[in-house]
Amino acid sequence: MNTISYCRGYLLGQLRRFPGWDAGAGLGDDTVVYLKDDLTVVAAPAAADEGELWRCADPRWSEFCARELGFDVPQT
Repeated sequence: MNTISYCRGYLLGQLRRFPGWDAGAGLGDDTVVYLKDDLTVVAAPAAADEGELWRCADPRWSEFCARELGFDVPQT
């Protein structure tokens, strides 16, 4: 059974403020994308790997998500 992980929508322009962002060419800054609990960015909330736009192993990405975007996964 597939489970949908937690995700939160952001405008692509917000994520493009991260140094080194290089995904979503051809999409406008007002495009809504979704940041998942594993810090990957997908085009749709239920998208699996085929909808992935961005994956970054840089620890600064995690810091950016928390500090600049206020991203936090709620505890259940």
